[in-house]
Amino acid sequence: MVDEPVDVSMSDAAGSSSSAAMPKVDHGFFAARKEQYKQVFPSLDFIGWYSVALNPTAMHISIHEQLIGYHPTPLLLVLQPTSTEQQKDSGVLPFKAYEPTVEIRDRKSRNVYIEAPYKIETGEAERIAVDSTAKGGAESGTCQ
Repeated sequence: MVDEPVDVSMSDAAGSSSSAAMPKVDHGFFAARKEQYKQVFPSLDFIGWYSVALNPTAMHISIHEQLIGYHPTPLLLVLQPTSTEQQKDSGVLPFKAYEPTVEIRDRKSRNVYIEAPYKIETGEAERIAVDSTAKGGAESGTCQ
């Protein structure tokens, strides 16, 4: 169970002229934003980041290597909005968690992501809020 929320910063490589260019983390922005969060939430730390994809790619490894200075093993949460009907019917959320590891092959090491097991825990308050939101608040008496 992760008790610490993930501080998420998005990097936009849209200004890149080459489609093969890897995105670069804006370390000045990232450090400033992290400091702002620490002022408001002093007990929370950066533990990972997210991306929208089917699986981790070389781009994710490139970003991971840039984030090592903020956390030695940043987690990656991959949101998969193109989930299948079967996944939707099973109640499985359309995302996977990955943790970084070093793979040694042919006497060379490289960073890779492996799928990490996770468990979502919620309290009664969250379940009531989600249930109320899903029903559109009609039962609360505030919607006329």
